[in-house]
Amino acid sequence: MATKHKELLSYDDFMGELLQDPKFVEEYLNEKLASGDLEQFLLALGNLMKARGGATEMAKKTGLGRQTIYKSFSGKGNPTLNSLQTFLTEVGLRLSVESAKKPPGKKKPSRRKTVTA
Repeated sequence: MATKHKELLSYDDFMGELLQDPKFVEEYLNEKLASGDLEQFLLALGNLMKARGGATEMAKKTGLGRQTIYKSFSGKGNPTLNSLQTFLTEVGLRLSVESAKKPPGKKKPSRRKTVTA
C-alpha cells in the first residue's frame, strides 16, 4: 500500500511563510512587544528580516548596513530608532504609541489625609 508523504517544513520555512502575511506580522510583533521582553521582540524582528530576504537583501532595500541590520535584530541587539523605523517602513509597518492601561509598577497615590490630634 502506497502512502503519500507530505513534505514537512522546517520551523524557519514555516515562520518564513507566516511572515509573508501582513496581518500575522502585525499580531506577532505586537504580541512580542507587549510581553515586555525586548530580546524576544528583537528576535521576532530578526525572524521577519530573514523571511524578507535576510540582512544583505534588507541592507540593499533600506540603505542600512548589513552588519547594522544583522546586529540590531539579533536578540542582543540595540537598534537605533532610525534603524528600526527604516526597517519597519521597508516591510510595510510603522511605529505607533498608545496609552498604557496603567504604568507598570506604579501605585496610585493615596488620597487619605493623616489627621493628628
